[in-house]
Amino acid sequence: MHPGKQIDHAIRAFAKASSSNPNIYLEIYGDGEEERKLNKLIKELNMENRIELKGRTNEPDLVFQSAHCSLFTSGFEGLGLTILESLNNGCPVISYDIKYGPSEMIVDDESGYLVEPNNIEDLTSHILKTAKRNDFNPRVPKKYSEERFINNWSELLGRPNNNFL
Repeated sequence: MHPGKQIDHAIRAFAKASSSNPNIYLEIYGDGEEERKLNKLIKELNMENRIELKGRTNEPDLVFQSAHCSLFTSGFEGLGLTILESLNNGCPVISYDIKYGPSEMIVDDESGYLVEPNNIEDLTSHILKTAKRNDFNPRVPKKYSEERFINNWSELLGRPNNNFL
C-alpha cells in the first residue's frame, strides 16, 4: 500500500459503483504505509461493510481464482506482475492504461479493460460493466508465458530446456 499504487482511486470508484450495484464487494490485499489513510477513507465513504483491507496473503492464486475481477490503479509500474498473476488465474483485470505493461498484457474487452489513467469515473463505469459480465477470456500473453520464460532462461544459460527443469 504505497501512494504510487493509487489504491484510493480503487476505493473511490468502487464506492460510486456500489451505489448502483449493492451486490459487489471489494477486498484489498497487502500492507504498507498507506494503510491508515485508506482505512480512514473507507470510513469517510461509509464503506466499512463493503470494502475490506485484508492484509497480506500467502495464497494469491486462491484470491484471484475466487475474484470476479482485479483492479490495477498504479500511476506507474515497471511490469505489473499482479496483472499476470490475475490473468494466469482466470481473473479479468481492470487497469489504468499506463506506460510499460497493462496494454501488453490485457486485451481490452476480452481479458479485462484498459481505462484512462486517473479517471475515477471511467474506472467506476468499468467496474459496473465487469460486474454484469461472465464471458471474459483472461489469459497470459504468450510472450509472458511460463514456457517462454523457461525457454529464454534455458537459452541464456546455454542448456536444453529439458535439463533446466
